[in-house]
Amino acid sequence: MRGAGAVIPDNVERLVTFHLSQIGDLLFSLPALDALRRRWPEARLTAVMRPTLAELVRNSPLVDETLWPGEVSLRGLCTLTGQVRQRRPDLAVCFSQAPFHFLAVRFSGAPVRAGFGGAFLDSALTHSVPKEGPPSAANNLRLVESLGCEAPRRTYAGMVEPPAEAHAGIERRLAELSLTDYRRLVLCAPGASARRSHREWPRDRFLDLATWLTRI
Repeated sequence: MRGAGAVIPDNVERLVTFHLSQIGDLLFSLPALDALRRRWPEARLTAVMRPTLAELVRNSPLVDETLWPGEVSLRGLCTLTGQVRQRRPDLAVCFSQAPFHFLAVRFSGAPVRAGFGGAFLDSALTHSVPKEGPPSAANNLRLVESLGCEAPRRTYAGMVEPPAEAHAGIERRLAELSLTDYRRLVLCAPGASARRSHREWPRDRFLDLATWLTRI
């Protein structure tokens, strides 16, 4: 573990977290955010994430504010590090291994910088754990547990509360589809982002799943 001599502070007043850019990866970080909040309940937690993801935690008690520089570039990096340094973090936790995030962590001003080792620029960290496989809730929980956090929540189920306007919009759409009297409702969202089409589940699998769901 890098930074074996790094002391994890008992008293953290300002905490910043850096997140990956995909919705699934953000969901994987929610149990870890819960563990950080339990460990330092009075700390002000600033999360660095894309605005589209920030909507998912807007009503959550896990995050006090979110930041995003607007672009992943040298100018964006300077903007972001300036914003983070203004908040004078005691601890930075990076759930990403992207060079942009590692550089932002390095220049965040945080004396303790925790994340996953084994990647380019991981020397930005003072405390690291190895990452096992692709991003996952289990990896993120190992990271925060290495900081002394207890993590009673092991899954993100039930941790996202859509805003009231989202609920209203869903009800309007269901009424338009004449789906006002139902006991169970399943939403399938086939597809993947253009840059990750290789992850897209085959169309026939979605059809098989939908057929199976109608029978249970």
